[in-house]
Amino acid sequence: ALSQHIPAARRPPAAMFANHIWALSHGVVELFARGAPGSRGPFPPEELLEAGIGIYLRGLGLIAPDR
Repeated sequence: ALSQHIPAARRPPAAMFANHIWALSHGVVELFARGAPGSRGPFPPEELLEAGIGIYLRGLGLIAPDR
């Protein structure tokens, strides 16, 4: 549903899109699950994940830029 406004030839494949989100999520979990250095960072994992997914979706043109 997010990509319906993009011409079919330019849409990212759904499986690729899903794998990118999974990889980003997995990366954040790994950073914090290992304790260091991720857990000493200034941002909580949920903020990192939310920001990363927002940047990804905006970069693909799937959601509008922040105003």
